[in-house]
Amino acid sequence: MDLSKLPKLSNTAASQPPPQEGIPAATPHNQPPENVRPPEDRGMTMAIVWFNVMIGLLLIYLGRTYPSYLLARAGGHEFHTYVTWNVGPKAGQEVAYPELLGYTIYQDAGVFFFGVVILVEAALVALYTLRNSHFKPPIYLGIFLAIVCTLFNLYVIVLVVGHHFLLPLISVFAVAFGGLIVVGLFSLLRPGKN
Repeated sequence: MDLSKLPKLSNTAASQPPPQEGIPAATPHNQPPENVRPPEDRGMTMAIVWFNVMIGLLLIYLGRTYPSYLLARAGGHEFHTYVTWNVGPKAGQEVAYPELLGYTIYQDAGVFFFGVVILVEAALVALYTLRNSHFKPPIYLGIFLAIVCTLFNLYVIVLVVGHHFLLPLISVFAVAFGGLIVVGLFSLLRPGKN
């Protein structure tokens, strides 16, 4: 049966009024334009941002010894570990922070920087979700920080495990989630995102 020979029942295009000035025309299938997220997507994204902020702050708290050490050294103050040598030529003296067993300084640095990277990623995702910004250099900076943090935590894993200490689990998570952060930030650079 040839449907082209049947009469048309309605002329939808002719019955719609022309688009008014200042109001965007409707898109096919009632889809929002590519660069505008529906409110439901924004709400879910902001919930993920909130969760990331809490995790980032927790990690910064767990690795707080490292920035405390840096600030004490930068200010010319002594940094106390409250751990003393029991044997050897330094017996009775305080153990310096870089000399603590298990490469504690590297593990603390990895945890602290991972927390900072998570906060940076959360801030960028919130900025680009709510404001629909077109300014890309902060994203490139976030990607760079995430890559450096991931590689540093990979180095910490190799260093700690290579000297027969326990596996630094937070550094393992930093490497795993660092890759996800990099991919997520790269997705903000796609043309449909902004």
